[in-house]
Amino acid sequence: MKPSLQIIVNCTNRKTALVSDDLRLRSIAAAGMEGRVKEWRRRLVRHRGPRVAVEDLYAGEHWAIARELPELARDAGFKARLWVMSAGYGLIPANARIHPYSATFASAEPDSVVITGQSAQERETMLQTWWDSLCQFAGGGKDESRSLAELLLDSGRSYFLLVASPHYLAAAEKDLQAALSAFASPGRLMVVTSPCKLTNGLLRDHAVISSTRLQPRLGGSCVSLHARVASLILNKVSSWGFDAEAVGKRVEALIKRAPEIPKLQRKRMTDDQVRKFLESGLKRAPQPSCSALLRKLRARKLACEQSRFKELYWEVRGGCQ
Repeated sequence: MKPSLQIIVNCTNRKTALVSDDLRLRSIAAAGMEGRVKEWRRRLVRHRGPRVAVEDLYAGEHWAIARELPELARDAGFKARLWVMSAGYGLIPANARIHPYSATFASAEPDSVVITGQSAQERETMLQTWWDSLCQFAGGGKDESRSLAELLLDSGRSYFLLVASPHYLAAAEKDLQAALSAFASPGRLMVVTSPCKLTNGLLRDHAVISSTRLQPRLGGSCVSLHARVASLILNKVSSWGFDAEAVGKRVEALIKRAPEIPKLQRKRMTDDQVRKFLESGLKRAPQPSCSALLRKLRARKLACEQSRFKELYWEVRGGCQ
């Protein structure tokens, strides 16, 4: 019998379907985290708009790689299933159907769970409060696991590959703690992420650390790096095995052999900041191309991933016609 592999990845901001104004987190004026998440869950339940399959809803470079992971796992001899850590719905299977939404655990975004002006500890508490509340919400279906702890317990004989940014791991810290305390086979969990508090603590024995030094080898941008490292692991699993410590050493060796990449000091921009930049640039005649404006933005030491910039360019340009 083929071993099972549960692959869990974090969601993306970019969507393929139009998001209703009431399912944009910025539209909730309720004070306090508990009030915001309560209103958010109420809107998800009462919304009457169309639903889209999770695997078809997300867009962008990270998701393009992530959705290929189950097929790679099947080629490696696993029976695989894909899950998503969603800032809007919680833990959801890729075959679930949900309403398009806009919510994120990343800071400095209009639809961020985190309220600006808070201390690091307060932000961490906000993230955890939000995730814990979503874990009580059957967003992906009443018969599905609603938290990482439930998933690990419900699929105890499976292997687990969690691919997530530190923001999402921080939100799920209590959930992960509960999962590991009850998980009978901790060696079956591997977490691909960046260095963070949890990789030095709770997830020390499970973490495989990725690095931008792998980009020349794996291709793509930083946005898809964790997913590409996960892809590498699944391609090599027949020779590397599925053990976080052993795989982590393999990846670390690749990083050490890779050349250093010069660090560019660029300030990351939110979608709204990029839109304002584009609106200003597109007022000129003839309207400059997408690549010309991206070069101008980066010349100012500002940062925006190329595919995200292109999508926003055509969105703003359409409104400027």
